[in-house]
Amino acid sequence: MRLSQIEVNELTKNWGITIPTVANYNWILAAKGQYVYCQGASEGSIQKRARADGSLIWEKDFNVSYLSREILVDSQQNLYTSSGGNVYKYDNDGDILWTKDVIEGSTEDVILQHISSAEDEILVTGYDESNFNLYVLSASTGEILLTISNAYLGVRHHKFLSSGDIVGSDGRLKRWARSDGSIIWTSTSSFFDFQTVPATITIDADDNIWAIRSGGSNYYISKISKSTGNELLATFIGTRLSSFHFYSSHNSIVLGSYNDSTDLLTNNK
Repeated sequence: MRLSQIEVNELTKNWGITIPTVANYNWILAAKGQYVYCQGASEGSIQKRARADGSLIWEKDFNVSYLSREILVDSQQNLYTSSGGNVYKYDNDGDILWTKDVIEGSTEDVILQHISSAEDEILVTGYDESNFNLYVLSASTGEILLTISNAYLGVRHHKFLSSGDIVGSDGRLKRWARSDGSIIWTSTSSFFDFQTVPATITIDADDNIWAIRSGGSNYYISKISKSTGNELLATFIGTRLSSFHFYSSHNSIVLGSYNDSTDLLTNNK
C-alpha cells in the first residue's frame, strides 16, 4: 500500500511511503491536525503517522472491520471505530475509552459517519434487521441520544450541519431535524434522482452541502442550499463512475478521483 501527501496548490508530492500489509485494501484513511491514520499490516490494525513526513508513531490492533469502512478522529486525536453492531472510542494512544452496543446482537456492521462541530456527538448508520437507521451517539459516553428509523435505503454517507441537523441521501438528498428526527426537506430536483457515490457529501464553512451527482453518464460536483435542498451550482468532473473523495478546505473543495489515473482537483467554492 502507498501513502502519500500531495501539495494541493501545486499538485506536487511532498512524500510517499510504502506500507507492507497483508490486507489487500487500504480502506482506513483519516487525518486530523498533525497526524494521519491508515491501514496497518493486518486487517484490524491502524497506524498513526506524522503528517509532516509520514513517520510511524504507533501501530495497534483495533475493533474495526472491513465492512465498516470508516474511522473518525476528533481534535484531541481520539479515534472512533466500529465492528458488528458496536462502536468503540479510543484515546490518542490507542487505548479503549468506551464500547457501545448500538444494535444489540447484530452481526451487521454499523457505519461511522461524522462528528458534530462541537465534537459532542457522533453520527452512525446501521441496519437492525428491519430498518436502515440513523443513530446520534454521545461522544463522551456512547449513549444513544436519537434514533431515526427508515432513514435511508443503501447509500450510507451522512453529515451534521453546524446546527446539529443531519443531511444525507437515499437517492434524493434529505435534511433531518436533530431535535426529533423529522424530515425538514427532501430534494425534489430530478438532478438528485440518483444514488450518490459513497463518501461524496461534505459541508463547507457556510453550511452549504456539496455532493457528487450524476446526469446520464456525466458526473458533477453540486452545491446545495442547506435551507431548501435546491441546487445552487454544479461543476462537471468526469464521465466515469469510480471512486471519489473530497472535502471542504478553507475556500476550496478538494477532490480526489480515480479514473484511468489518480487525479486531485481543487475547485474554488
